[in-house]
Amino acid sequence: MLLYAGNPAKKGLDLAVEAWALAARSEPDRRLVVTGIERQVARWYLERLGVREPPGIEWRGRMTAEDHRTLTRRADVLLSASRFEDYGIVQLEALADGALLVTTPAPGPYLALPIARELDPRLVAAGSSPGELAAALQNAFAMPENERQRYRSRARERLRVFTREALRERIRCDVLPALLDERARHGRRLR
Repeated sequence: MLLYAGNPAKKGLDLAVEAWALAARSEPDRRLVVTGIERQVARWYLERLGVREPPGIEWRGRMTAEDHRTLTRRADVLLSASRFEDYGIVQLEALADGALLVTTPAPGPYLALPIARELDPRLVAAGSSPGELAAALQNAFAMPENERQRYRSRARERLRVFTREALRERIRCDVLPALLDERARHGRRLR
């Protein structure tokens, strides 16, 4: 399981750790790999908020985007506890790479949130409390393999619109004709 916590307050590191502590009680062999923050900084942040570090957490620190992407390709679940999400790039990448997305219903222009709800609303926490997020995590843990495969397949299909090929097609079919038409109209007016 993977968590990106580059900005611990915004990414809800404390919330994620508390939810992990609750959910992992029934899954003691599971590990939570945390990226984007060094262990010492994370521990200081958590201690300041009175949150104890539970067992089963592996701190990977900061890493390149490609190294992080390697982890998302291997992760079975991406945990997102954001308090506000600007877009959801990490979440979209994880979905494209085959991870289940367990997330808070973070406000903001969080593009991955409606996709997550569409794929499986049980994996979107009802709110932003540790208990609600832990319940969504437990739903992910309990998901049978055949459902996981369907989820992954639907996620890949749903995310096709974000591929380079789809972008090229939209530029070719929508953007270029609109630009050329606008150019033609301006050319006629100038004469």
